[in-house]
Amino acid sequence: MRNRYLLVLTVAGGLALAGAVAAPASAAHTTTKAGVSAKWRPAPPPKRSFTLDGTVGAVDATASTITVNHAASTTISVNSAAAVVIDRAAATLSDTPTGARVRVSGTVTNGKWSATRIDVTTRWSFGVDGTVAAVDPDASTITVNRGSSTVTVPVDGAAVVTIDHAASTLSAVQTGGRVRVSGTVTNGIQNATRIDVTTRWSFGVDGTVAAVDPDASTITVNCGGRNVVVPVDSAARVTLNRATTTLSALPTGARVTVRGTVTNGVQNATRVEATTPPAPKKSRYHR
Repeated sequence: MRNRYLLVLTVAGGLALAGAVAAPASAAHTTTKAGVSAKWRPAPPPKRSFTLDGTVGAVDATASTITVNHAASTTISVNSAAAVVIDRAAATLSDTPTGARVRVSGTVTNGKWSATRIDVTTRWSFGVDGTVAAVDPDASTITVNRGSSTVTVPVDGAAVVTIDHAASTLSAVQTGGRVRVSGTVTNGIQNATRIDVTTRWSFGVDGTVAAVDPDASTITVNCGGRNVVVPVDSAARVTLNRATTTLSALPTGARVTVRGTVTNGVQNATRVEATTPPAPKKSRYHR
């Protein structure tokens, strides 16, 4: 009877001991799961900042978006807490005018742009240099040729116009003259407040004589493979090897320097200096 009692106690004690050992193992397993779960939790999507400069193409205050014209056109969502500044004064998105210069900055998350600051400039100065292509006094505009392109600029009614440093009017400006147009841009619209025109300036052409036309009073000068036809004034001084001569006496191939003036884009040569290589010296040796 005593042996049976001891056996029951032994078995019960073993079971209790097994339970005591198993409990920590279960706890350790739970901790491990928690640890693994924390380790593999997805990281928040990365954010990067952006700054975009251009002009305001469109504003949608209801949808809280702004479209910026730059090399392309980009529409950006505007954060509800975004700071909007117009000409250095606090403003709202709905106050932002199209055509104004703008700098939009903010963050990009998963490809979505979100503006947190918008800085707008509505007025700035401009300057255009070139030659006068056209003038329209009735429409109060001047068109400036800038090499391969032209730009038409509205002229303010109170604009200052000078021609060769003398006060003048827009209607007196002739095509071909050199011009500098300056003024202000307000929300993308130019307004000229000053026009300075130069009608006469000097020029020079160096090269070789390609052709001469005494009847038309012109000389064609080859300048590095490009021919330039220059009208020659009837009173122009023409020399060949430093000796006074006539235009018709100039030989093709001679080195030449042509100088003169340009009046409203039209050249007029007043000096033509040509030189030819000296003739080879004859040998003094005779048999």
